[in-house]
Amino acid sequence: MIWLQAFPKDVVEYVHDLLTQSQKTKRLPPDTFSPYIEEIHKALRDDIYNDFVRSFRYTRFLQWKNLEYNINLNTNDFSVHRIIGRGGFGEVYGCRKADTGKMYAMKCLDKKRIKMKSGETLALNERVMLSLVSTGEGCPFIVCMTYAFQTPEKLCFILDLMNGGDLHYHLTQHNVFSEQEVRFYAAEVVLGLEHMHNRTVVYRDLKPANILLDEYGHVRISDLGLACDFSRKRPMASVGTHGYMAPEVLQKGCAYDSSADWFSLGCMLFKLLRGHSPFRHHKTKDKHEIDRMTMSVNIELPDCLSSEMRSLLEGLLARDVESRLGCMGRGSLEVKEHPYFEGVDWQQVYLQKYPPPLIPPRGEVNAADAFDIGSFDEEDTKGIKLTEADQELYKNFSMVVSERWQLEIAETVFSVVNQEADKVELKKRLKREQSSLTNSCNSSSSQNQPSQSFSTKGSGNGSVSQLLKQKSFSIGSGGNLDRSSSFNDHNSQIADDCIVEGEVLKLAGPFLQTWQRKYMKLFPNRLELYRESRSDGFNFKKGIEVRAAPLEPPLRRINQLLIPLTDIKEISPQFHRVNKMENCVSILLKTEGKMTISSH
Repeated sequence: MIWLQAFPKDVVEYVHDLLTQSQKTKRLPPDTFSPYIEEIHKALRDDIYNDFVRSFRYTRFLQWKNLEYNINLNTNDFSVHRIIGRGGFGEVYGCRKADTGKMYAMKCLDKKRIKMKSGETLALNERVMLSLVSTGEGCPFIVCMTYAFQTPEKLCFILDLMNGGDLHYHLTQHNVFSEQEVRFYAAEVVLGLEHMHNRTVVYRDLKPANILLDEYGHVRISDLGLACDFSRKRPMASVGTHGYMAPEVLQKGCAYDSSADWFSLGCMLFKLLRGHSPFRHHKTKDKHEIDRMTMSVNIELPDCLSSEMRSLLEGLLARDVESRLGCMGRGSLEVKEHPYFEGVDWQQVYLQKYPPPLIPPRGEVNAADAFDIGSFDEEDTKGIKLTEADQELYKNFSMVVSERWQLEIAETVFSVVNQEADKVELKKRLKREQSSLTNSCNSSSSQNQPSQSFSTKGSGNGSVSQLLKQKSFSIGSGGNLDRSSSFNDHNSQIADDCIVEGEVLKLAGPFLQTWQRKYMKLFPNRLELYRESRSDGFNFKKGIEVRAAPLEPPLRRINQLLIPLTDIKEISPQFHRVNKMENCVSILLKTEGKMTISSH
């Protein structure tokens, strides 16, 4: 293929060999095309990037980055809607960001309640964990954070809004799920856990109540309050929900890592299939009994389950970590390659292409009623006082996740803001250039010098500033960006960048005695004269002939005279008579040549 010629021969051969091998092994390495990507990056780092830095697009990029770096949010930047959930330290509300209209969930933690329960470490840990999983390449199967900010009384997380309810709620409405339905939820949750584990985060609280559905039925893992970074030190704390906690988590003094999440996944899948936790026999609610069964009882799987489902649950619920599925050295790949997921295209799962088994009813709140959710009793925290030392704990709490802010802007107001900014900047630039041109003409001498010339139509004596008002000239409309034009010339980025345009007469001929009709366009950086005029059926744009008829031959360059403004030494500030033609304007070039134009 032609595009392959752009890459070095050794790179093409290397990729070709990998593709050939993949036909035999039926497995394509994930980094197969990395050499191409690296070559593209090299090219972008050279001339293309340098051209970008010199372009107006780079200026616009810096304007957006400056806006991002100066974001300082508070609750007034959001329209807060009804309560949709409540936790140990605060509530969750639906909200809309005022400047973009984007819908989010706002999780507000009460600082006094945090202090009362000595939960400062938990609150700050959630902020760190959300930052770890939300920055860089996002994951469509985790409720990620876009902003974090604080008020004197609250810590606020702005999170993905999931208005389809949670799996626990739908399980109560649906009774139980089939194996095929569970496979859909399991696949998306596995990718969410994979994303966390790749960033050395163990979730530690996987259960149906923490799996939220969006309006289309796809799921995300929510509430990272108990998540932990195990990159430096493996945790040993016994935290989580009884009936879903792994044996190593329950065992005192035992360090663990991502292994705990695969055990919890097995517990969650069992509940979706059977309606209860594998360790809640006879609906016991005694936490100690549940923990005892988790540590010692062998689970009896019902015969109604398929052999693949039974094998998956046995692998995930193995008490011995070293023999547990997902913990034998290859992590999530062990789970994804299990026969239960045979035929699943994981790339299609990531792209959310598989149809969800359950689509939440639209127009309904798929959660508990606001009255049932309730609210905190303010009397509980009435005696709690927040000190300067308390506030100092949260001094670095606020955050903007750059990639997610950019995505929000791109999905909402990016095009509109750019268009409006282009119009404003164009008007300012044209005003500056017009003022500069007028001042230059007024300050230059009015000496008449013989030479080649041009002239413009006018009545009586006047200045060049009046020329801009003549009816035979039209002011360029401006405001539209020519996205296909070169980076190098800032002025060429505007599709209609001319200051004035119209038909003129140019003094020409061997003895400068003949007036020739031309079409003139004055740009901020040049003057262009065209052989034909608009009256002959042609349209002109920067020296290109465009015929109105759709079946005409391809575009061709027409006879065009281009004079850069840097080559112009002086413009006559007053109209004068040249060769029986009134109201002419003379332009002295740095080459000592001279041109005269008139619009007569």
